[in-house]
This record gives sequence, structure tokens and C-alpha cells, in this order.
Amino acid sequence: MKTIIVVSYKEDRHGKKVLARGKEMGVQTTLWDISQYPKNAEISFYPSQESRCPVITIGNLQIETLSGVYWRRSNGNHQNVRRRKIDEYMENEGRVVTQSLASYFPSINWISSPGAERLGGNKPIQLRKARQLGMNIPKTCITNSPRECRKFIDALKGRELTIKPVGTSFLNLDEKGDLASNQNKVVFTKIVNPTDILDNLDMVRNCPVIFQEAIRKEFDVRVTVVDQDVFSAKIILDGCNDPTNLDWRNYEGERIYSHHVLPTEIKSHCVSIVKSLGLRFGCVDLGFSCEGQYVFFEVNPQGQWLPSEHKLGYDISGSIVRGLTK
Repeated sequence: MKTIIVVSYKEDRHGKKVLARGKEMGVQTTLWDISQYPKNAEISFYPSQESRCPVITIGNLQIETLSGVYWRRSNGNHQNVRRRKIDEYMENEGRVVTQSLASYFPSINWISSPGAERLGGNKPIQLRKARQLGMNIPKTCITNSPRECRKFIDALKGRELTIKPVGTSFLNLDEKGDLASNQNKVVFTKIVNPTDILDNLDMVRNCPVIFQEAIRKEFDVRVTVVDQDVFSAKIILDGCNDPTNLDWRNYEGERIYSHHVLPTEIKSHCVSIVKSLGLRFGCVDLGFSCEGQYVFFEVNPQGQWLPSEHKLGYDISGSIVRGLTK
């Protein structure tokens, strides 16, 4: 019987939904928290014997015929666990093996492969590809040069500005490595005062960041793409009293979801950018500006789609299962 593997941890609601939907559709499914490998699974590769298939045993289940892998949360559930150095070494060795899986199973369905997920999540690459596809993007400068930063701010001629991380929005500031610590921060998209940046311009050289013209929006659109399937949700943030906040993920307000029909061209662009990044799944974040244009912000290769499914009745989990078994 064909099996699909959901790479995540047991508390992940998205992973659980795909597991349940797979069973409803008559597919054998299993959860694998690869952050716990090699403790919870056995993997055997035979690179000297081309015809010999790799063997994976997860718990007591030996995978006979692997149909697909949903690469959802490969880092598992972040917990503050004090580990011995020898345990860290073994886990790092295990990570090398799990990152090799796509090479040894090239013909199965990956949503999406580990390599594509890493490359596809690169924001500078995303913005360049979006522009090449003809999508509207904010005026943007990615730099750690104080000189270029000043030139960019001058070119905006007083228009509002935002700053975004080049990589992750999560700042792990706890020296003990406690990821649940309240010292850690999540960076939301907010309007910043250009004067504050210019007053601290020399600090720009310490770390590259994304400077963008702020886009005033009528609403946000989260577009979940699975291969050619497109699920579009209009999102309005209600109850946030911070006029500088431009981020619907901000927890101060209520997120109101509704169905949204994208123009054919924008829908095609969303499918194209996910595919051009080597991905088969992606949550594309757009904004509908006060000037009446759709503006591209980013693609999240492991984005949250369950609210769109629960609130709007979209069968995104079914689309993922079909993509893993086709």
C-alpha cells in the first residue's frame, strides 16, 4: 500500500489535518518528527547498489512503497531541552541524512523537497522573480550600506517606509537558548520613521535588511497554491489601534477571513512564482492597495493555510494529499 509521510510534530494542527484527510481518502499516512531522528526511525541508503531501494522504518512501520512526503515542519516543535554535546552531534549527523532523502527518492512526490524549500524561502530571490514575472512589488532596497540606505530614503521623498528581515522574523535573544522566552521577539511589518533610521545610519552596516516603501492597503490576500490549485482568502485586521501596523498577523486585532476571487492574471502569477521557486506549495502574501493594485510581498513555503480551510471551507488538505499521491 502506498504511504505518504507528513514531516512535522504531533502538536502541529496542519500536519494532523493532512494525516486525517489522507485517511479519509483511503491513503496510508504516517507522521515523522525528523527532529527526533535517529532516535525514532531507521534509514538505510545503498549508494553502491543503484538498484537497491532505500529502507525507512518509522517506529514499527517499515515503509514499503513511498508515494510522497509533505515537508511541513522539519525542525519539529521548538522546546527548551538541555542536551548533551554527544546528543547534539548525533542529531546533526542525522540531519545530514534526512536532508539527503530527496536525492534518494527523486521520483516520489515532494511538497516540497528540502532543497527547494530552503531556496524558495529566500526573500531577495522571491522579490526578483516576482518583478520578472510582472508582479507589482514595493519600491525596495536590500542593503547593509549606510550610503545606499540614505539614497533610497531620499528617493522616497518623504513617503512612508518599512523595514523587514532578510531571513526570519523570529529573533532568538535568550542567551540560554530558551525559544519560549519572553526575551525573544517576532518582527511584524510596521511603518518606521525615516528620521530614526537616518539618526542611526551607521548601524545599518551591521546587518542586511529589506527597506521598502510602505503600502497602504484596503485588505490583505493570502493565496495558498498547491500545484495548479489556488485558494484565495481576503483578510482584514480588525481592532488593532496601532496606525503604524501593516501586518495582518499582528495579534492585537481580529483577523476576518472572506472568500476572494483573484483576477486571472494575478492568479496565474501566484502559480508561476511558486513554480519558479522550485516549490509545489506556497502561501503567497499579497496586498490590495488603496490605489487599486495587487502588490506582492512574499511566499512562505511552509505557510499557515488551516484558517482558510476552516473558515472558508477550502479543501486545501485534500489538494495536498492528491498532490502527494498523483
